[in-house]
Parts: sequence; structure tokens; C-alpha cells
Amino acid sequence: MTIREALMRVLVKDGDQPRLLAGDELILEDLNAGAITPEQPYAVGTGAVYRLKTTDLKLSIRIKKRAELVQWFEAEAPAERPKLTPYWPGTDSEPNANKKRKGYLLECMDILRGAGGQDDLRSPSVFNVTVNVEPTRELVAAIGTDYWEGATGSHPHRSNLDFFRHSRTFASHLYANKTVPASSPFTMLDCQHGIVDVWMLARSKGWKAQLRTAQKAPAPSWPSAAEYVQWRDGIKSHSDASAYVGAADIYSYLSKVGVERPGTVANFSVFSHAWAGGPILFNTFNRNNGSLMRDPADLDMRLIDFRAPNTSDWSSMPQAFASNATANIWGCFATKTWGEMVVYLARTKPTTSEPFRWHNQQTGSEELLTRAEVVDKLKNWGINNSYMKLLAQYINRVVYGGPPGYGSENMEYDMVPALAPRLKQLVHGTILVVPPGRSLRRVYESSELGSQVFNEFGYMRYDP
Repeated sequence: MTIREALMRVLVKDGDQPRLLAGDELILEDLNAGAITPEQPYAVGTGAVYRLKTTDLKLSIRIKKRAELVQWFEAEAPAERPKLTPYWPGTDSEPNANKKRKGYLLECMDILRGAGGQDDLRSPSVFNVTVNVEPTRELVAAIGTDYWEGATGSHPHRSNLDFFRHSRTFASHLYANKTVPASSPFTMLDCQHGIVDVWMLARSKGWKAQLRTAQKAPAPSWPSAAEYVQWRDGIKSHSDASAYVGAADIYSYLSKVGVERPGTVANFSVFSHAWAGGPILFNTFNRNNGSLMRDPADLDMRLIDFRAPNTSDWSSMPQAFASNATANIWGCFATKTWGEMVVYLARTKPTTSEPFRWHNQQTGSEELLTRAEVVDKLKNWGINNSYMKLLAQYINRVVYGGPPGYGSENMEYDMVPALAPRLKQLVHGTILVVPPGRSLRRVYESSELGSQVFNEFGYMRYDP
């Protein structure tokens, strides 16, 4: 039996070109003994070479201003048949569990084994690990909870929308259309489960949770509407709210990215219920009604979030976004009055003298509006004072969200009419779409309402 040595060569590429690395940007650790010194220091085109022994290894690529890449290996050497087996710690649902997911390898990595000679004259096994590190284009997704809607009314209900699944479908969509490269992370801030996970593309497996970076309390199960109301009424202070992943955590994460690696977020998405005032993560209260200051016990996203003094807590959030980044607010904007206004505009002509009957909720009275006044309210309140518009102005990037007056609904990805056939073959799952009738969408697309533009999922474009 011939015992053979084994070497590991690590070469980093940026696209098709070998990349120059600083000494602290490539680290190979023996998980039992610490960092390993390479036998051949890193050089462009040839990489770094390490001698292997039987242990667990952690390879880290820490290029400045890019997201860190991490991959684990089981090494078995010297041995008759040396091995280098990739794995990720934990399980798909619990990345921090004390287990191993053998065979999990980053999509942006390749391992090729080479050796020469025969029997005792054979050279050491060489495991050539190539890492393709493209500029980071991260997807950041916030996942809202499945709270009780109309909890204090006569017909409380839960929609049972699978926001978690929708987010993974959209991540696959962004990878398939080349918005997000294989070396970029998908960071999920999950309010339902109280976790912040970093997902990466695993070879032949798709998006998988690789690391858990934060753990807070999960949303309670709320078996009944009454139990949900009791829980919500008990959130009265910052201390109560900070136990959960909420709006402040989401904005603060983006602000942190803006400081540590600016210009690296390709898309920010919120998968949740929503209303005219913004995404609803838990449907908590804003007890500072009429004030520009956020209620510290409020977990939801609000129109005031992008105004002083609140922005001081996430002042670097705009710097997180790449120059061509977008944001998506996937919840509803189904305000009844806005929807009625759109129906009125679709039904009448610009020269009509027929008034629109508007119930003014502030005064409690009914007012008769001219067509011009309806257009003005839709443009200046429905569109320009929406959460999407204010977010677009704050981050200076395009945001897609529901058109005023319309909700969203589940749809199988391959049933979305506007998607290219190539994407439908690559991506599977459910997604949220806005399905307004063609005649109603034409109202928004008209010059009267500013020639609004819609994306393939039926959401309207809000420019900065």
C-alpha cells in the first residue's frame, strides 16, 4: 500500500481573469489548529499551495468591499487515496446545527484532482480549487409575518401567504437573468422566524442557507386572533420590540452594508402584507401618530422612516446600493378609494363633467371631485406620497411596488405571461403578481397620470 501526500492549490479568478490578492484576502484554516501557512504563497495565475493533513478546513475569501466567501472541506491525507470533500456546517433549516452537509460546494467553486506517476513514484495528489469571485451584487430580502388580518373585526383571518417561498423564487429569478452572480449572497431578514440568514448558491442544489448571522425571537404562532391582539397590545416599549426582527433591523443592516462595502446591493425586496403607509411586518402600532419620530415599539415600515430624525439611525443605507440597483415592495396597495378613482378615470373621458364622490376620512364628509382633482390626488398622494416613492427618493434608485388601488396575488412563476420562456425553464416556484385589468393599467400608462411603467410582475415603477 502506497501512502501519498496531498496538496491543495487555491486560485481565485475575477470572471475569466486570474485575480491578484492581498495576503489577508485568502485564508485557509485548520479548524483544530488555526490558520495554515501556504507552502507556495499566492501568485496571480498559479494561486497558493497548501500541504494537507487529515482535518477539517475552512477556506475564506475576504476581498475588500465585497461579501466574504466561505467554504468548508474534510481533508484526508497522507493516505492511499487522499480526499478533499466539500461540506457546509449545519442543516438547510438550521445552519448553526452541529452537523455537516457533505457535498455542499459553492456554485462559484470548482475542484479538480490531478496527480502523476505510478505506485511509489506517484507525485502527491493535487486538489485544484478554483474560485470565481465577481463583484458582489447582493439580494437583501425582508420577510413579513403571517399575522391575523382584521384581528379586532367580525371576520379575522390569515392569508397564509408563503413569503419565504416567494423570496427564494425571486432570488432564482435574479440569478437566472444574471442580475446576481453565483458568488453573491442572498441575505434574508426573516421576521416570521426571527432569523437573519445568508443564503448562497450551492452547486447542483440552488439557493441554500449557509450561515445564520443573527437570531431573535420568532413570531408567536398566534392560534387565534384574540391571542394575536393580546401579543400586539403587549408590545409597548423598545425593549419589547427589540426581541423581534423588525423594520429598524432591516434598515440598519442595509446601512451597515453601506459602510462596510458600499455599492454592493443589487436588490432590496420586502415580501409582506402592505398598505398605503408601507409594508406591514407585524401590524404593530405607531403610537406617535402625527409625529415624524418613529415609535420605538413599532416593528413595521412607515412613510416617516426616510425623514429626519429617523434616518440618523440608518444614514448610510443609500450607499449600500449599486448604481443600477432596484427595490421591490411586493405587498398590496389595495386602498379602496384609489381603486375607485382608477375605475372612474377608466370609465369617463377627460372632458367629463361627471363628479367623483370622495369620502374624506379626515373630515368624515363626502366631497364631489372633478376629474382633474381625481388625477391630482392620484398623482400627488397615491403615487408621490407612497412608501415606494419615498424609498426611491431616499436611496436614489428605482423602486417597484403596487399601483395605488391594487393588491397582489400568488401565481406560479411559469404562469406569469410577461416572463421569457428561457426563465420559465430555469426558475420554479411561486411569486406575487399584481393583476389589474388591461383597461385599468392603461389609466396609469396614460400621459394624464404620468405615463407610468410596469415590470413583468405587474408592479409599477416609482422613480426617485
